[in-house]
Amino acid sequence: MQKYNKDWLIREIANRADFTIGDTTIILNTFEDVLKQIIADKSELNIVGLLSVRVGEIAAHEGVNPKTKEKKHIEKSNRIIIKASKALYSLIR
Repeated sequence: MQKYNKDWLIREIANRADFTIGDTTIILNTFEDVLKQIIADKSELNIVGLLSVRVGEIAAHEGVNPKTKEKKHIEKSNRIIIKASKALYSLIR
């Protein structure tokens, strides 16, 4: 399995779209800022054919400490939910 990072992504997009690396960096950093704002606002982003990102709430519940088996109350919290599109899932089936 190959691992990729942000620098690789910037170079790959720049090469495929015939953009400069500087312009591509600006675009990707701006997308990152916009995505962070969407998450901070607890809104949802849906990119059809790619993925959706939203903030979901986990209700308060009782948990168990696996070491001590002691019951513990867990407060409600938020989590980021990233759901891939059917088109992406079809690539691994």
